[in-house]
Amino acid sequence: MGKRVSPARLLAFFLVAVQVVAFGYMTETLLFPKLAMLLALVGLTGRFRVQLRREQELILALLLALPFVFLWRLTPGYRPQPEGFIAAGFTYCLGQYLILLQILPLYLPRERPLPLILPFYGLLVMLSAGNIYVFRVKGPFYQAMALAFTGLAALYFECARTKAEGARRFLAAGRLSAAAATLIAAAAASAAADSWIRAHQREIEIMAVRLLNRVGRESVAGFSKDARLDSVTNLRAGRFFEGTALRVISSARPGYLRGMAYDEYQDGAWQSTAAKMVLSPDTPNPPAPLVPPGHGSLFILEDGASPWASLEVWPTPQVEEGMFLPLETAAVRAPIHSLEVDANGITDSRELVGGVPYSALVPERARRRGLLSGSLDGRPRSLTDDFRGSPQARPYLSLPAKLDPRIVDLAHRVFAGCATPREKMRAVEEYFHQNHEYRLGIQIPEGRDPVTYFLLERLPGHCEYFASAAALLLRIGGVPSRYVAGFLCHRWNVFGRYWVAEHRDAHAWVEAYDENSGWRRVEATPPPGQPESSGMGRMAQFWDYLKHRVQELFSAIRSRGWRGAASWLLDRLKGLVNLMRPAWPVGLPLLLALAAYGVLRRWKKKRGSGITRPGQPPEVLALQELLRQMDHRLRKEGLIRPEHQTLEQFASVIESVSHQAVDTGRISRWYRDYSRVRYGGNMTPEGVARLKQEARLFAK
Repeated sequence: MGKRVSPARLLAFFLVAVQVVAFGYMTETLLFPKLAMLLALVGLTGRFRVQLRREQELILALLLALPFVFLWRLTPGYRPQPEGFIAAGFTYCLGQYLILLQILPLYLPRERPLPLILPFYGLLVMLSAGNIYVFRVKGPFYQAMALAFTGLAALYFECARTKAEGARRFLAAGRLSAAAATLIAAAAASAAADSWIRAHQREIEIMAVRLLNRVGRESVAGFSKDARLDSVTNLRAGRFFEGTALRVISSARPGYLRGMAYDEYQDGAWQSTAAKMVLSPDTPNPPAPLVPPGHGSLFILEDGASPWASLEVWPTPQVEEGMFLPLETAAVRAPIHSLEVDANGITDSRELVGGVPYSALVPERARRRGLLSGSLDGRPRSLTDDFRGSPQARPYLSLPAKLDPRIVDLAHRVFAGCATPREKMRAVEEYFHQNHEYRLGIQIPEGRDPVTYFLLERLPGHCEYFASAAALLLRIGGVPSRYVAGFLCHRWNVFGRYWVAEHRDAHAWVEAYDENSGWRRVEATPPPGQPESSGMGRMAQFWDYLKHRVQELFSAIRSRGWRGAASWLLDRLKGLVNLMRPAWPVGLPLLLALAAYGVLRRWKKKRGSGITRPGQPPEVLALQELLRQMDHRLRKEGLIRPEHQTLEQFASVIESVSHQAVDTGRISRWYRDYSRVRYGGNMTPEGVARLKQEARLFAK
């Protein structure tokens, strides 16, 4: 290793080693830990040193962060299979980045002291590793690694305090005793903290999630099992995420995409009590020719023989929960082995992660005459026309335990003269559009039911209040209804030719049952409160298109390896050719003319430098190449030899000028020597070798 390794560098290496082992073991990844250990070992040997100023170190640290930000934001597959309670994908990339930051000082000169902040980076790495939940049996190993890290960190701090006094004082009996005491105290504190964290794990998780301004995986974006009357609004206001949520490839406007449906309202929140069943992949039924081709397993939700249209959904990496599909979806195609579906027709799969695409197959003449039966002993089946009188309809007709009688009176007034469910649906839409305004920030007095207060006071509200109130009124009127949350997708991207739903397009609406046509959408929110259909700006569309193409690339690599990457690249080249095809009549001749101009200019340039056609003696060719190189060097210094000047004339011109960077006297002599060797009959191997040697001296 050359010089002896200092104790501080040795401790820094072991700190990194403990983190790498813990991180690799908890995340069940091997490639990055192996590379990190190799880099740390090479840095410890001291064979490679980098001279960097402080500002250069900062720039390098920022540059190292860029690929990890890219991997976190644009590559949903770059993460361990297990998940943590706080943004597992983010903490996974953060831990890797901080490990590299700790390895970087090992490559700096030995005289540079190691920074005291290294253990703090390591602490974040250990927290990132502990955030990954795999198996409970890994807990004791993680505790052992945490204790080892704590002890090494204490020794590192103790060593850093004595760096100015040398290693001998560090090894002195007094310092060694202090280090041992620090180590014991740190280990005891770590064990006590671990026990306390285990006892209060749930409370810590909730507090951490609140600090991150998120509502946790159990209520992400309002599309979870429980939904408050502000969850969708918070998403629309950008309090969780901003920008694109879904990209949908479809020949027609996708419109309403369902993420979750709810059947029970109590105390200002909706809940889903629908039973679930697990489906396995199907042999296509209807016949295979009627099923659009695609990748992934096919799951039939509703039997039928009509041709199907395909709608491909690309969720962004931030959308990790649920599948967003139209109400009319009769089949789902996705790269999964099993599909969960509930009695409301809501589908999901634990195998899907953010950024993985899936497809909805919709009958071209879809007529939804029912909903899933909720039976768990076979395929979901459509319901009969007597649905309202069946036990399956009870959840969709249930009312809150404490319902204000004035709400019942209001429902009777709204539905006066209405005989059919369809008429009641239109009546409830007209009532809210005419009697309420759309507004965010509704204030509900403490102790009052939000929907009751909204209805009786005729307050302005947002989509969740309109949908909730409409569902309750329809139930009072005997119409089965449910509350639905999802996205309204109707923004068009002209570059990618796909539809976009942004997070601000989150929405809530009602689905009500009609015996003649099945479940129908009821839009009680006034038009000003519905997500806008105006498109994004051109630059925003282009940037979104680029991100979508990158997501496509990583999805192809994840599903089909490098063959998928090659297929993706071939598709992009075909698209580029098709895009340029209209310009070929003008563009192709222009490209040929530019190419011919470039070739002609290069030929003239070589000819002016003395390059002739092949077939001459090797000595002549060698001299011609040597002259070309010398002309090129002088051209960089502003000394250009015109084509009409002889070598003697150019040598005289050089002698007459003064130049700070070159010795004009030696240069002029070289050109005269070259002229005598080339044209004076002295073309001997010794003369050529002398010219080459002098040219190399000028190059230095």
